[in-house]
Amino acid sequence: MGLFSKREKPAVTHPISDFWEWWNAKGQSRFTRAIPTGEYGDAIADLGAMVAAIDPGLQWETTKGRVSEHALIVTAGGIAELRPLAERWLRGAPAANPTWEFAAARRRDATVHDAAVSIDGRQLDFAEARVAAVVDEDAQKIDVTVFHPLFPGMRRQGGAQVTFLFLDWLLGEDDVTRWIGVIEPSDTEPEDSRPLGELLDLVTDLESRQTAGTWVVMGGADRRGRPVMVSAIRPLRWIDRPVLDLHSEILVPYTAQNDGLPTPEGLDDVRRYENELVAALGDRAALVAIVTTRGTRTFHLYTDSEDQNSRDLIDRFRAGDAAKKSHRLDPGWQAVRRFA
Repeated sequence: MGLFSKREKPAVTHPISDFWEWWNAKGQSRFTRAIPTGEYGDAIADLGAMVAAIDPGLQWETTKGRVSEHALIVTAGGIAELRPLAERWLRGAPAANPTWEFAAARRRDATVHDAAVSIDGRQLDFAEARVAAVVDEDAQKIDVTVFHPLFPGMRRQGGAQVTFLFLDWLLGEDDVTRWIGVIEPSDTEPEDSRPLGELLDLVTDLESRQTAGTWVVMGGADRRGRPVMVSAIRPLRWIDRPVLDLHSEILVPYTAQNDGLPTPEGLDDVRRYENELVAALGDRAALVAIVTTRGTRTFHLYTDSEDQNSRDLIDRFRAGDAAKKSHRLDPGWQAVRRFA
């Protein structure tokens, strides 16, 4: 060996890859043996540690499967910032087998009407919960106020926790995000309330009438009275593409304008830019909103933050133009929520 030896670099691993390597080698067999007997040993702690290594905020549970005997669920627990991680965990999963299947969100529970949750020393039966619901047709959301006879004697935090659990069981975690707007636990029964289970019928009806992928054009004025035109896709739901968590904003100036809005010539220019951009990105990105005002058209796009090629493609696209580009993490699509 020479005076100077070349050191080998340690292998770089990813916690999601580590999880599935552990699951395939040890975890699956340990949980398969433990579930019928209830003798888990340190399997629960080990699985919890593997999930926490991905992110400490993620939650996990095992339950009865739909096509397999058991299901392993790793969930963001309704936290938008963690939902892309849960989805990436799921995308790394092996194919379902007769024993195990996998999911990245809690699913509807067909036995929910007989379910109960114990909290603060009280048992709250789902069947006693009631809801007042207001359907917002434009936003394709349902605002709900949830009441349970035991809420008045509980801490407000406890009532909120029970409300979200009941909604997750009834609708499934993703459909709560997809269809439910404002969620308000209440200590008093609201007027026109109905059994909470009937909320599923309202969601099913709204889902049957949804108009997916429709562009809506809106006009208005800014604080100084200058005209603003907004185009946004409806419904504007991040949950349908949860790994698209990087918000990119592209500001494209146009010189041919009238009162800040483009003339037909200026409109042709920015439309050409848009068509070329969408063609270049393909399925890598979602263009969800466009704002036109004061001589600038702003494109709002979302890509996968782990797909560096998409970000580089946006940065390189027509690099010689005067367009300004910026990126920031935005799970939950907060930057475009005002257009929803």
